[in-house]
Formats: sequence, C-alpha cells, structure tokens
Amino acid sequence: MTAESRELEINIDKQRLATIYAQALLSATEQRQVSESVVAELDSLIDDVLSRSPQLEVALATPRISPAEKADLLQRVFAGRMSEDLLTFLKIVGRRGRLDCLRAIRRAARAELNRL
Repeated sequence: MTAESRELEINIDKQRLATIYAQALLSATEQRQVSESVVAELDSLIDDVLSRSPQLEVALATPRISPAEKADLLQRVFAGRMSEDLLTFLKIVGRRGRLDCLRAIRRAARAELNRL
C-alpha cells in the first residue's frame, strides 16, 4: 500500500466517523429545533477560533493530552461562550479521541443539515 492510498483510506475513515458524529449532533439538537444554531456555533468555533489559534487546534487534536485534560480545557475556555449543547458534544468527541475530526464533522453536519 502506498503512502497516498493510506492517506486516502485515513481520510475516508475520518469522513465516515465525521458523518456519524454529525448525525448524532443533529439528532441531539433537532427535537429542540436548535440544530441550525449549534452548527453555526461549530462553524464559528472553527473559523473564528481554531483557524486563528492553531495551537489550540493542535492541543485538542493531539493524543498527548488526555481526554480529561481536554475536557477541562474546553470547559475553561468555552463555558459561557458557547451553548451547552456544543460544549457537551465537544467533550464527548474529545472523550472518544476524535477532536482531530472537528473540521470533517463540521462539513458533514452542514451537509446533513442542508439535506434535512
């Protein structure tokens, strides 16, 4: 297997995971009709925070920081600055070691929201 085919396989796997997480996020928020606003918050998190603070994005994505430490970091940085829905979702994603997939989750959530 070449490096290029391994990278493609990793990206496909990441996108599949992202779709599952995006569907879970929308499922958790659609009954209260807040899916659009939560996805907009996720957009803002990525565009306004992570894109401007790549160190934070690296810290959230690295396996060197434990899930518990990441949850504490998310709580300290974002509590009161984002909805509890999104903060809880981020902590769950972090517990599963998948905060490196946030950009893919956002793309999948936008696509799913548009489909709905």
